[in-house]
Amino acid sequence: MTDTLDSRGACMVSKDLVDILRCPLDPSHTTHLDQEPDGLTCQRCRLKFPIKEGIPCMLVEEAELPAGAANLQALPCQQTPVPQGVPE
Repeated sequence: MTDTLDSRGACMVSKDLVDILRCPLDPSHTTHLDQEPDGLTCQRCRLKFPIKEGIPCMLVEEAELPAGAANLQALPCQQTPVPQGVPE
């Protein structure tokens, strides 16, 4: 894996690696990650995983919660959908 620096000097992870990584909290394991200067962000729940020494740290305990989420259970991917046609 070859790391490169972007124009701001932030470490960028290879596109090939980013293409295969998925958010560990996504139950379908189909949601891609967006590369940002300070980490990889899940497109679905917006959980941000840091990049440490050029290596993405995909541990949920190390990830940064998105704005408005008080805890991991508040993330959209952790919500149980209510089946349609079932009264609440």
